[in-house]
Amino acid sequence: MSCWSLFSESMILMALDLDPSD
Repeated sequence: MSCWSLFSESMILMALDLDPSD
């Protein structure tokens, strides 16, 4: 189930990086 964890983290990081939070 490690793959899922890595995938989830990647997606979250990607979203945060793309989302102009600042």
